[in-house]
Amino acid sequence: MAKLKLRVTKAKNKQPVTKKMGYIARVLTNGTADYDDIAEDAAEDTTFNVDEIRASAGIFCRAAAKRLKQGFIVDLGPIGKLYPSCTSSWVEKEEDLKLSDVKPTLYFKPADEVAAAINSASLVWSKKEEEDEDDEGGDEPTPSPSPAPDTLAAPTISGNTTFSESTEVSISAADGAEIRYTLDGSTPTASSTLYSEPFTVTETTSVKAVAVKDGQTSEVASKTFVKSSGEGGMDQN
Repeated sequence: MAKLKLRVTKAKNKQPVTKKMGYIARVLTNGTADYDDIAEDAAEDTTFNVDEIRASAGIFCRAAAKRLKQGFIVDLGPIGKLYPSCTSSWVEKEEDLKLSDVKPTLYFKPADEVAAAINSASLVWSKKEEEDEDDEGGDEPTPSPSPAPDTLAAPTISGNTTFSESTEVSISAADGAEIRYTLDGSTPTASSTLYSEPFTVTETTSVKAVAVKDGQTSEVASKTFVKSSGEGGMDQN
């Protein structure tokens, strides 16, 4: 399998805590592979025609959506899994946690091969002409929406995302915020393991973390560190 190469551009963005304007990196994609595009790819080297693939995929997707609406975890095989999930504020006493504080959400965990392809991708700065080209499907990079004024920013997880023996993982968050994390793929909460210093992983590990401050819990930050038989790794902050 050819190694994924991602083009990266610089986009203006406000720092979540200080609100100071600066720059962040954004991936410049190759456009959107829509339903019909994927059906055409799937039909290659098979005895099925595109219409048959499209119809079968439609039936499968509707069934998957039905299961999600029923509260099931949906396993999409080589793509990954979709989980009904939720987020909430942190409270000290159990009786203080109200349903009105809970927000339903959908969590996606990529399959190992997909995660490895993304995490081991090579990064190159895009050229200006690439950013301006619309006829080849390049998406114009746009800054992500700034968090609401009272929103606590998610932590930043750093370390070599591909490694041969081991790699050190560090996590940072806004000043004054606690960091809670998990290493088993589960969604961290305000009662998960407290981060205090960088730690080492020696096997493929999904690190997830939240920041907790003044009774507020941030969105989940996630990064997968993949053990590879090759040498070295790529640092992704």
